[in-house]
Amino acid sequence: MPKPQRGTFADLYNTEQLVKAKRAGRPRGKITRKQFTLYLTEEQAEVLADLHHAWSKQFKVDRSDITGLALELLEAVIQQEDGILDFQNFESLKFQILKEQRP
Repeated sequence: MPKPQRGTFADLYNTEQLVKAKRAGRPRGKITRKQFTLYLTEEQAEVLADLHHAWSKQFKVDRSDITGLALELLEAVIQQEDGILDFQNFESLKFQILKEQRP
C-alpha cells in the first residue's frame, strides 16, 4: 500500500487517531439511566439552567445529574424522620426545608 501523501485526508485521519485524551485518569463510568419527561415551571427551568451553566465550568455535569442529586437530597431529608414530613402541600414542605437550613 502506498504511503499517503502529505496533506491528504488519510494523513489528517491518522493524525487525529494519535491525539491523546484531554482528561487524565479513568473515563467516567457509564451510568444506566431511564429516560423520562420532567415538567418544570419557568423558574425551575431557569434554576436548572443556571446550576448547569455554573457547575459545567468547574466539572462535567449533565442536567440529569443535577435532577438526580435533587432526588437523592430529598430522599435523605425523608430518612431523617425529624417531623419534616408533616406538611400540607409542597409550598409548606419547601418552607419547612428552608426553615431547617437556617440556624
